Amino acid sequence: MRSPAGCTSAARVRSHFCTERVKVPTARPPQNHTAMVVAPQPAATDAGVEVLAKGGNVVDAALAAALVQGVVDPFACGIGGMAITQITSRDGRVQTFDGLGVVPADAKPGMWADGYRGSFGDELGHIIESSTNESGAQSVCVPGVMRSFAYIHSLHGSIPWSEVLAPAIRSAGEYRDVTLREHVMVNHSGRFGSRLSIREKLLRNNGDRGGFVHRDGDSVRLAISVSNGSLASTLERMARLGADDFYLGGLAGIIIESLSAARGFMTASDLAGYEVRIRDPLSQEFRGLRVSVPADPVAGPQLLATLGVMDRFEFSELEHNSPEHIRILAESMKFGRLVADHMLDAPDSIDRAISSLITAERLDAAAERIRSGGRLGLKGAGASSESALVMNGTHVSVTDVDGMAVSISQTLGRQSGLIVKSTGFMVNGGMSLFDPRPGRWSSIAPGRRCPTMMTPTIVFDGDDPIISIGASDGPMAAQALAQVISNVIDFGMTAQEAVSAPRVSATGRPIEISNRIPRRVQADLERVGYLVERSSEGFTAGNAYAITRFGDVLDGGVDPCRDGYAAGV
Repeated sequence: MRSPAGCTSAARVRSHFCTERVKVPTARPPQNHTAMVVAPQPAATDAGVEVLAKGGNVVDAALAAALVQGVVDPFACGIGGMAITQITSRDGRVQTFDGLGVVPADAKPGMWADGYRGSFGDELGHIIESSTNESGAQSVCVPGVMRSFAYIHSLHGSIPWSEVLAPAIRSAGEYRDVTLREHVMVNHSGRFGSRLSIREKLLRNNGDRGGFVHRDGDSVRLAISVSNGSLASTLERMARLGADDFYLGGLAGIIIESLSAARGFMTASDLAGYEVRIRDPLSQEFRGLRVSVPADPVAGPQLLATLGVMDRFEFSELEHNSPEHIRILAESMKFGRLVADHMLDAPDSIDRAISSLITAERLDAAAERIRSGGRLGLKGAGASSESALVMNGTHVSVTDVDGMAVSISQTLGRQSGLIVKSTGFMVNGGMSLFDPRPGRWSSIAPGRRCPTMMTPTIVFDGDDPIISIGASDGPMAAQALAQVISNVIDFGMTAQEAVSAPRVSATGRPIEISNRIPRRVQADLERVGYLVERSSEGFTAGNAYAITRFGDVLDGGVDPCRDGYAAGV
């Protein structure tokens, strides 16, 4: 074959084409989006985009996406669960909305103390002999999702409430294929942070199954294709009557009747009295930027503690995921995890505990210990990094070019397995998050809010939000967010690159690493005495979702471990 004019034989060896005839690829220019949506499921992203395209603002879009997420990811979140939201408005005001689960008034301190059998591997959640704190009606905390979403909409929404719910109503009524993640969660989640799998919980609870599971004798099998007409009707009812129907109206009566029949603690007074708490966020500097997190313990303060130690090292001089980079990351994350453990063991004043745990002196001392080669010991074996696919909880972020950002994280805690009769939704298993032993901040007490690993986060340059980010509920959430934020700020990664880069975690004695981190790096860490556990998965250590906003350019990234995507309008 003759060479094209101008091509040398060496060029032919290197390529089938002459470089003079091939256009060299260049980076895709930034898209001129006015708003961006990220979510773990495509249907949720589509809902946010749909609402934006119809004239809704970022709050409307985020709420619509979060509600659809509860429809298509029903074992991780939903209207029977809990949520935390952080919002920054265009005038620079930043607020967090606490929609966490609340211990019912009839629950008694110490009522399960005699049956206490220890904590879950991730140290947030507790095992009792009967498992009633994580399965069935007694495991249910007062849900906060719908009251918090409705309240946020009343303050910041721009379109009618019914239009915010419309995509979720449509999604619930349509048939969809069940995802691999749902199959894994139902069949195997007993291995990850729960004593019982969802399959076992569904078998224990004989209520309505919401259309997404079939019961054959003593077994539960997940449908191949599902629709949830009962949930569609429930959502349509709240579109007409408002979210108060869930707390004060006929729907409240249905919920209480279902739970009372199963000997649950929650009463009509608990539902009617649920209040959304508006709180100022906690914040701390990282690389001269302001990182804003919810004040609700424990993951927000844990993230600030981790970043506070990392801020005392110059990461831009290190190779990403080199042995030294991972060593500093791991020790910083262990300090953050120690802060979380101290919060959970604190007596009554959790706010005082937080202020005493994250001080400049403590952060300096932690950094100096790392520089001198010291290592922080943590109790326990840590959480398995194999659990990335079945991480509970979800996250949605929406940001516009004008500087309005919404970051919503929601969860079922640990799924109760109880689907409220004729409503199509599962209620949370939040009581398992409380310590059955009295005397701690995290002990069971009527009216107490659930501790949480959710931390919807916004990073500011001055008053401008430049990163809106969050992760699934779980022990690695704060550690995942610390790495993604650093990937953007220290290593100049795009949003998608930052959430896709291999991650590590350190929730116990070993350092858990992604299977995509080179084995030579693992060998170097082991050579200096670290115990390193390699995940069989490439995408692990939490599920992160991020939007960056630099100038007028929006960019989104979603964790490849899940099915979602980023989209702009």
